[in-house]
Amino acid sequence: MTHGTRPFGGLDFAPLREMIDDGAEAAPVRRARIGWEGETGTDHLSITPGRDVDVHVTTAAGFPLTARLFAPAGVWALPPIGDECLVVAESGDWGAPGAPVCLWKHRLPPAHLSTTNAVLEVPSGGLLVGDGATKAAARTDDPILPGELVFVPSAPVPNSPAPGLTTVPVVITYTPPGGTPTVLTLVVVGIGIAISGGGSITLGGKVGPGSEKVRIE
Repeated sequence: MTHGTRPFGGLDFAPLREMIDDGAEAAPVRRARIGWEGETGTDHLSITPGRDVDVHVTTAAGFPLTARLFAPAGVWALPPIGDECLVVAESGDWGAPGAPVCLWKHRLPPAHLSTTNAVLEVPSGGLLVGDGATKAAARTDDPILPGELVFVPSAPVPNSPAPGLTTVPVVITYTPPGGTPTVLTLVVVGIGIAISGGGSITLGGKVGPGSEKVRIE
């Protein structure tokens, strides 16, 4: 369980009770901001696996509330302290911690937003697609890891079936990334052949063309 501070005992709920007594709870939506007075970092958040994410909010009238974070279409992102939000609650639920729902409202639209595309803002920590996602995604033209080729020529030896000819075996080894090496022996036969050198070649390549419907930075 990941959580921030939840200092219910240190809060004065008298103003909130007065608001409810006055019938103000009839308003189903209230403007608010993320966080309570004096909170920093992630003090305003409580994350419990398998349950709602609790977030502290302060209404425009100055009332501190604990609300459940709304995740539209299953997209989960956690709001920072100070951002604007809307708080929604059924009549009579404003005094119950965790009953209102917090709709996080982004301050400004992204620069590349237009009438023909959608932009998903990604925090500095990155984006996970799928619960438990662990693999990194590649983009068009990103480099790949194709493996390594190694050429090792052997010393020339006389070709016994054909006197006067020389045989030079060349061992070629391909090792894929994290895989088992594959060995192939190439035999060069000729007159007076001498092969020198050898060594390794690191293969190169790039990710092929992707879909033009989805673009990432």
